[in-house]
Amino acid sequence: MQGRHLATQSIPDLSNEKKRVKNELKVYDNAFLQQFKRIPSRSEKEPMRNLYMYYKRLKQAIVKKQAGGGAQERSGSVQSAGSAMTNLSADS
Repeated sequence: MQGRHLATQSIPDLSNEKKRVKNELKVYDNAFLQQFKRIPSRSEKEPMRNLYMYYKRLKQAIVKKQAGGGAQERSGSVQSAGSAMTNLSADS
């Protein structure tokens, strides 16, 4: 799925895509753990930044659809890329 098409997707489709992306992120973390015997640091997760951002957009699209699709204030619903990376571990 492309990010710009998220608004046209159903909640079940978005949820399935979110699960798929989350699994990809976990696979990366587990492969890193197997190779280096430790969890990756924030900087070591940088190659996955686009996928983390996509995961975040999926979560936001689901919340928006569950709320009835009404417009949300941009300032309250969108975080900066830096704060999204800070919350990487919390989403996993």
